[in-house]
Amino acid sequence: MPPSDRSLRALTALVGVLVAIMGGWLLYVSRGILLPLVIAMLLCTMLQPLVRALNRLFIPYWVTVIALVTGLFLGIARGALFLRNSLGSFFNIEVGGTLDPGPLSNTPDTGIGDWGTFVNGVDARLHTYEFPKIVQIAVDNGVTYLRELDPGEMVRPFLAAGQQFIGSLLLVIVYMLFIFAEQAVFRSKILAVAGDRGEDAARVLSAITRGIQSYLGVKTVISLLTGVLCFIALQFLQVPLAPLFGLIAFLLNYIPVFGSIVAGLFPAALALATTETLTTPLLVIAVYVVVNIVMAYLLEPKLFGRELNLSPLIILVSVLVWTALWGIPGTFLSVPLTATLQIVLANVPSTRPVALMLSSGATVRERTPSPPHALDEDELA
Repeated sequence: MPPSDRSLRALTALVGVLVAIMGGWLLYVSRGILLPLVIAMLLCTMLQPLVRALNRLFIPYWVTVIALVTGLFLGIARGALFLRNSLGSFFNIEVGGTLDPGPLSNTPDTGIGDWGTFVNGVDARLHTYEFPKIVQIAVDNGVTYLRELDPGEMVRPFLAAGQQFIGSLLLVIVYMLFIFAEQAVFRSKILAVAGDRGEDAARVLSAITRGIQSYLGVKTVISLLTGVLCFIALQFLQVPLAPLFGLIAFLLNYIPVFGSIVAGLFPAALALATTETLTTPLLVIAVYVVVNIVMAYLLEPKLFGRELNLSPLIILVSVLVWTALWGIPGTFLSVPLTATLQIVLANVPSTRPVALMLSSGATVRERTPSPPHALDEDELA
């Protein structure tokens, strides 16, 4: 007796759950290999429009690629070392040996000494004001929590992740060079594997490429504006370590929901510990709130449009899931990876309902096939 449609749907759902669990386990155990490869693919995808634009100016292809990859390597390495040294010196933490002050030599002193002095400064400022009893209880509990907090345990995972990233950055660059080298035959390989569904495969790859390029390009511009505006505001308010906090605002803006909140905590606390009134820390909080509201709710929706049709709840869950799988790098990669998965699911009839559950509306955006001549070979890197 053949199984009923209901039994087939239940069996399909069970197999889907098992496949998802197995896939998550494979992603976790192979993160050391996959993570640099995924980062390299995303960087290549983001740089591809610039490579094509420079190529149209009759600049040789490999000259463009080598120049961009070298500049990216130097820029990321310099920024990572600056961030690592700055955070390590700020919290008086050693990671993998003595930290070279390097870029910090011209950084103004915070005037707070160690962590205990910093907490004492915050406590002293807060107790110069009379708050309502319920607020005062919350303030006292917060100060007590800060006293018991070990900054080393809090920051060391970020510093260690940065150190590991610097160590694997050379591998990322090598991956990028090979990806750029093989992109000319990548499209033909995919179409050959797809066979009769070659047009659908080309359409899906084009949708993924355009979606990721749109997200990474717009997000980079928005994050850069956020970091610059926060740096200018902190510099104007004379908050110490404004360059460090500007860089942190730029980086954490890639992390949905949590990044902007974390980015504003330490400059506000530092302003509270180093000023005699509440005006400066309140202004710091106001600046971060206004900048992030304008960027996240006014500029980003207009620039993104519906290119990444993800539910806000799914974005939040994806951050938690990818962080559990790949650690701190997973928080930065969560949205582009989830968006890629959603685009693939939306273009496969049997998985389209799953894509609908990931979307932000009651429908999944249709991906109309592009004419064959509109798909550049290098678009699929």
